[in-house]
Formats: sequence, structure tokens, C-alpha cells
Amino acid sequence: MKVIGLTGGVGAGKSTILAMMQQLETCRVIDADKVGHALMEPGERNYRAVLEYYGSGILLPDGSIDRKKLALLAFSSPQETSRLDALTHPGIHDAIAAQICAARKSGCPLLVLECAMIHQAGLLALCDEIWYVHVPAPIRKQRIMQTRGYEESRAEAVIRLQPSEEQYRRMCSWEIQNTCDPSEVRAQIAARLGAERRPDQAGSLRTLRHPLS
Repeated sequence: MKVIGLTGGVGAGKSTILAMMQQLETCRVIDADKVGHALMEPGERNYRAVLEYYGSGILLPDGSIDRKKLALLAFSSPQETSRLDALTHPGIHDAIAAQICAARKSGCPLLVLECAMIHQAGLLALCDEIWYVHVPAPIRKQRIMQTRGYEESRAEAVIRLQPSEEQYRRMCSWEIQNTCDPSEVRAQIAARLGAERRPDQAGSLRTLRHPLS
């Protein structure tokens, strides 16, 4: 089974690329964000870890985590952001690794892991290839402001928290330019997937490197 990690900054259009891949090839999908959200449900691994560190002040009356309050605390400084990552990323890694293992045992030929922070979550080693969806930061900022209703300063802050374009490029096996016409983007993906089915015709892949090296 081949595992493709699909990554890129917020607003890059990863979900659109994923939909195209699913139209072109039968594949199983793991959405790292959904895995992370599930692990923050009451009683789950990351819920327990976050509650132990931040205390009951982050809970809503029903016992679930107040995500807005948690975000204010966790993103108040780079140190607090790193702390939240340290609390939650191991659980996300282990849950995704278990899902990949189950898919492999079931005979699934292709699995796509969608994750914006694929290096930070320690997921690079689980992937055979990393596909980077690239869109320039100014366009991503406008998309975030339009789709999420963020003010410009908040959209810029979200982008700054993510890897730079150069860091994404250092970790990727292949870069998708998602500013083209959708038909051209689809053609890029179809050609790449076709090359994957014909390994003798596929170009050699760059070795995955630490994105900060």
C-alpha cells in the first residue's frame, strides 16, 4: 500500500485536491484534523492530557472543551503553542499510525493522509510520498478572510504559525500548483497518479528531508 501525505498551508485548497484524487483513483482518506478533533472528545487521550495541563477552566458546562478558550490560551505565545503540540501530537500520531496499519492489512492499495502540519505532528515517517499543495500566501490570506470571516491580522497570524513555503518544499516529494485552472490541476494529479501505477516510468523522488535542515 502506498501512503501519500497531502499537505500545504491553510487556504491552499487541500480538500479540493483530495476530491480530485478521489475522483481519479480509489483511495482511503485520513483527515488529521478530524482525528485530532475526535481525540479531544471527553474521555479521549488528548482530552485527558489537555485537561490535566490547563485545568477545568477550559471546560464548557457539558464537560466538553471550550475550543475558543483553549485557543486563546494555547496561542498566547510560541511556548504555549509548542506545549499544546507536545500534549496532542503523540496521540494524533498513534491514532493515525493505527488506521494506516488497519488499511494495509485490509489490502487497501492507496491511502491519502491530509494534514497541514505533517512534520510537526511527526507523520512524515508514515508516508511514502509528500504532496505539497502550493498557493501564494497573499491568495491564501484572502481565502481565509472570505471563508472564515477573519480580519486581516488574524489571517496573517494563522499563516505565520504554519511552515513557510520553503519548509514545505524541503519536505515534499511533489508540488502541486493550485493556482492554475482546475482542469490543469486535475491533469497534474492524473499524470502523477498514472506515473505511480507505472513505477518504471516515474521520475525519481527526492529524499524526504527535515524541513528545517
